[in-house]
Amino acid sequence: MYCFSYSVYWCIYITRNALLLAGFLLPMTNRESSSKRGYDSRWQKARAAYLRKHPLCIEHSKLSQVIKATVVDHIKPHRGDMLLFWDSSNWQSLCKHCHDSHKQRLEKTGQILGCDVAGLPIDNNHHWNLKR
Repeated sequence: MYCFSYSVYWCIYITRNALLLAGFLLPMTNRESSSKRGYDSRWQKARAAYLRKHPLCIEHSKLSQVIKATVVDHIKPHRGDMLLFWDSSNWQSLCKHCHDSHKQRLEKTGQILGCDVAGLPIDNNHHWNLKR
């Protein structure tokens, strides 16, 4: 019997290693472990408590959509600042999709992609939203 998921995993593994060998990807050896960055059992307990209090994705809520949040995100990246890391006023509930796509793009490029229900860009800095 042919296992599709195994073949996809193998293809990704081979592709990633080929890119590493060709110098297009850098290994993540310089990044500290998640527990050293503060994401330990204490964080897991705080995260679970926060998600119980704030169970919906804040980004989907802005669009009047009800989606369960699974990630507690730091609004302002803490970059190792433990005071900012543990400041719960700097936390927001997001679904994994919003965290891994919209939030990451915002942090890296400063741009927010997407439209509201009227079809207008949700980024306040988009040229359509700037008044002349």
